[in-house]
Amino acid sequence: MREELIEKLKKIIKNMDEDTIKEVLNYAKYLIVKDKNK
Repeated sequence: MREELIEKLKKIIKNMDEDTIKEVLNYAKYLIVKDKNK
């Protein structure tokens, strides 16, 4: 599941500008931390 998500993100990221990538990475970190705290 997680690998599929990473592949999708890689494809999306190729089409993004730097600011958008930073926002996405910050959100991903937030989700990972939230996930670990469960």
